[in-house]
Amino acid sequence: MIKPLNSTGTEDIFFCLTDADIQRALGVIIGKTNRVGALNRFALAQEKINGQQYTVNAVSMHGKAFVTEAWTY
Repeated sequence: MIKPLNSTGTEDIFFCLTDADIQRALGVIIGKTNRVGALNRFALAQEKINGQQYTVNAVSMHGKAFVTEAWTY
C-alpha cells in the first residue's frame, strides 16, 4: 500500500502489485495538495494486513485527547 505521509481518510491510497503500480501511485501523490491543504512531499509504503478494521477519531484540546467516535468494519 502506498499513501501520502500526511493526509486524511482514504485519500490517494493505492494497493500496488508491481513496480509500475508503485511509480503510478507516487506520480499521483507526490506534489499534490491534499484535502487538508498541505503539499504531499513524501509517501509511505505499508504492508496490507487483512482482517477486521478499526477506526477511531479523536480531537485534542488543552493537551487532552478525546475520542469522538469509534467503529469497526
